[in-house]
Amino acid sequence: GRLRGDPSEKFTLLVPDGSWRQARRVGRREPGLAGVLRVTLPPGPPSEYRLRREPRPSFVCTFEAIARILGVIEGGAVQEQLELLFRKFVGRQLWSRGDLRADEVPGGIPEAAIRERQVSGFPKGGVLKG
Repeated sequence: GRLRGDPSEKFTLLVPDGSWRQARRVGRREPGLAGVLRVTLPPGPPSEYRLRREPRPSFVCTFEAIARILGVIEGGAVQEQLELLFRKFVGRQLWSRGDLRADEVPGGIPEAAIRERQVSGFPKGGVLKG
């Protein structure tokens, strides 16, 4: 496709952020985006964003979409690095609210965070501390 064309060709990647409904309508809502070339990500694995549900299994969150499009533009190594960072973020968020144990979080949890949790006792009623 066009994104894999001449590497010297410059372009700007615009990624709408918001709810699915907001992102879908941004082209109609913003006159400056009229005529902008739109691309669709190739099919891929389901979203790993477990902090909320996506409306459809094929939908991904903004960060995942950016990682995937950069994978198309820059190569798989860039996508893999971003997706690892993303899995750490999601895992740490789930741990912080008590939905995962520290040993279930990709990349682990920093010791300082584990100590703070032990001192604070938060979250109450979550999975095993630590």
